Formats: sequence, structure tokens, C-alpha cells
Amino acid sequence: MMPTHHKSVCIKSFLLRAGLVMALIWPICSMSGMAQDTTFLGQFQAMESQGRIRLSWVVNQGNICDGMEIERGVDGGDFQKIGQIDGMCGSLERPQTYEFWDETPVFNRVSHYRLKTFGAVVSDTLEVELVDAGNKGFLVVPHPATSDSRIYLENTRFETCQILVVGMDGRPARERIFRGERLDVGELDLLPGIYAIKVQTSAGFVFASGLITVR
Repeated sequence: MMPTHHKSVCIKSFLLRAGLVMALIWPICSMSGMAQDTTFLGQFQAMESQGRIRLSWVVNQGNICDGMEIERGVDGGDFQKIGQIDGMCGSLERPQTYEFWDETPVFNRVSHYRLKTFGAVVSDTLEVELVDAGNKGFLVVPHPATSDSRIYLENTRFETCQILVVGMDGRPARERIFRGERLDVGELDLLPGIYAIKVQTSAGFVFASGLITVR
């Protein structure tokens, strides 16, 4: 029986893009303290392309199995099988690479992916959050916002930008200079209320604007 692996702690995160869709993808540690069975499985990774998720992995040389199952869980819910690799997998002579495309991923929620064979989990769990920024150029998650919320921005070139926050009375509430594609709402130190947000480059180009509600 192969060991079971889950994850709960973020090791590394990075941001990928395709148009207005952003994908936050990271591996997370085993809740049991066990790492991925590296004697059986090599790389297990995910990437986003045109709103789809591509999973790829390597079965190490000297391992074989009778098919593999791909499972997905959403927002901490139960895992469900979303696909499978039929027939004999792996090879005694060389590493074997496999891939699976999730054609219907879940947007603006956290998904978890893992691999199973012989009824046991053999991979780490990849945590993926697909963020659709929409036509405003930014998205606040979760919203209405709290100090723990994040603002995801359409700043693909990581230019130096200015974010202007204005209250409904027309008075400036906050102004911040930053670089990147995300900003914690807590850094703005806003009181509860509704605010207008405008994000512009140092050259004055406005690439994001809209309203945000803070609780």
C-alpha cells in the first residue's frame, strides 16, 4: 500500500496569467507530515493556459501501476474524481511523463488537485486559485472586503503604480505607490464604507477602476 499524502501549509506561490485570468498555484505540505512518495512519483505541477489547468507529472523509472486517477477538491470540500489515465502506467526501464487538462476549472475559489493509484494518494496536493479580474482590471477576494482581503490587479509588467482610494464624499482616503499584481486591503487601513479605487501608472495610464466595499 502506498502512503497517503495531503497538504495544508503553503511552501511557495507564484502568479501565472492568460489575458484577464490569474492563476495562483502552490504546493502545500502533508497534514500527516509526510512528503510526496518521491520513489514513485517525480515532478507534479500545474500551469494555467487560456482558462484551463494543465496537470503534469512523472512516474519514476522502475514503477508501474494499473491506471491513475486525478481528483479535485474545492474550498476544502471532498475530493472528486475528474479524470483518469487508463491501462498500465509507468515503466521498469525509463521515467514516464503524463498530463491531464482540467477543461472546466473553478474560478475565484480554491481548488486542490491530487493523484491516486491502487486506491491510495501518491502525490502532494497542488492548491490552485484561478482569479478572473473581469473588465474592471482588478478583483477583491473575498468581497465585501476585510483587512484579510487581497486586491488582484492587471499589472502584468510590474510597473510602478499609484492606487488612489476615494470615499463616497469625494475626499481622498488613501494613496499608495507600489509594484506588483496584488495588494493586501489591510495595508490601506480603510474604515468600513464604500470607496472608489483608481490604479494608474506613473505615466498616468489608468488600467483599473471601480468600487470596493469594506466591512
